Amino acid sequence: MKLAILLSFLISLKPVKIEIIHTSNIVGNFGKSRATWINPDFPPVLGGFESLSELVTRERERCEKNGILLLLLDSGNFTGGFITGNTLIVDSIVNYMNSLNYDYINIGVRELILFPEKSRNVDYLPQPMSLFDYLSKFKAKFVSSNIIFSDPRYNDIVLPYDIIDYKGIKIGIFGLVSENTPAFIYQDIDISKCDESLRILREYESAKKTVQTLKEKGCDLIIMLSSIGYYRERFLARDVPGIDLILGGFDGFGERQAYVDPVNHTIILRNYDYLSQIGKIVLTIDPKAKTIIDFDYTAITPFEEEFTPLAPVEMEGEE
Repeated sequence: MKLAILLSFLISLKPVKIEIIHTSNIVGNFGKSRATWINPDFPPVLGGFESLSELVTRERERCEKNGILLLLLDSGNFTGGFITGNTLIVDSIVNYMNSLNYDYINIGVRELILFPEKSRNVDYLPQPMSLFDYLSKFKAKFVSSNIIFSDPRYNDIVLPYDIIDYKGIKIGIFGLVSENTPAFIYQDIDISKCDESLRILREYESAKKTVQTLKEKGCDLIIMLSSIGYYRERFLARDVPGIDLILGGFDGFGERQAYVDPVNHTIILRNYDYLSQIGKIVLTIDPKAKTIIDFDYTAITPFEEEFTPLAPVEMEGEE
């Protein structure tokens, strides 16, 4: 009995591992492409959806085998087509995202531009649909802390935040979209004639309020999905204590290395656009202090050659 209690105690002190695979600014680019920035004459092929799917499958199997929580998250701007929307095939985007089984998705600037509410009388899509009808097609949970919809139906599909409890660690997840989004949404119409089907609140106030709420609810780890841009993410990391991880998106640069704010120790990750980079971070959590004690970040370029599922005949004879 004493031995069982001791073993239970030792297990409870074992660090908790949480792995996050992060995509952002996919812009509907699920097809194969060529990495001309690596070699303009003989560019290697990026596998698009197939490579992302293979990566996620491998990591899910490994994490399940090793008792690691895996979260697949997207920061927004996943919707494709030109900004006019004339090349957008909605069902393809939905099918790709649903087949990958994303856990949480942030609403990005592009989603609000291409899928207007009643307040916009210009239809960019060949077959216009509302944002609500579009988001309703997805299986993942949407999070957004600074979009206020007048239509109460959104309360069922867009959460201001969500909380996961994993091995005694409470993980809070929320999202932000750029407070400057209305400048894009209403750029071609008279805003004075619009109703208020949605309002976008200021980023700083929304982040501060949401972090405070998550802390009051006992969250030990807080993750922000961002569609606010490179510089604004750094401002929030410095000005809003309590955010542990920002998964960046919208405008600005991608980064191959993690940036850690020197004051609040917030980790910021950013991918290059068009599914040319996928972020993978493994967080090590002290189960007693319930804080991050280490992390390992890898910026993955999804080369087709590296992330292509092998057919059964090709796998015969391999160990």
